[in-house]
Amino acid sequence: MSNSSTLDRHSVRRALGLVDERYMQLDAGDDATVRAMAGVPVAVAPMIEHLRDLGNVVVRSVFVADRVRRVNNATELAVGYWIDRLSVIRPLEVHVATLRRPPAWPYLAPVPEERLYEIARRVEEAGFRAKVFPTRWTVKSGRTHQDEADPVMGCG
Repeated sequence: MSNSSTLDRHSVRRALGLVDERYMQLDAGDDATVRAMAGVPVAVAPMIEHLRDLGNVVVRSVFVADRVRRVNNATELAVGYWIDRLSVIRPLEVHVATLRRPPAWPYLAPVPEERLYEIARRVEEAGFRAKVFPTRWTVKSGRTHQDEADPVMGCG
């Protein structure tokens, strides 16, 4: 599992080339959305080239929105850019997920399950296998918690 941010380093690409399975994070397809999500300037184009060259990757993407409209990678436009990038990478599979636990930034929220399935449908229409990892949230004693019965592991 890699967040894909260090793929510009030859040593990282070489090490990833030695493993059997590569789960690579790609939460957006355009620089502005990646910058808003990561909080640091990250150029998408070189990351996409490295993911394409690495080959045989599973792309894992976490979709979120916030109440102050600073971050939302689940809009039609953002998803369109992201799918365009998937077409360059040609992943083996795409994992569509949202937040599993309360984030550090209190305005950030998980994307509704219905939207995750809509995004996955678009991924499949683009010719890629997609898996959805929904999150069930409950409120217990005034705090938000993930439903302990949720069987999804490793997304968060």
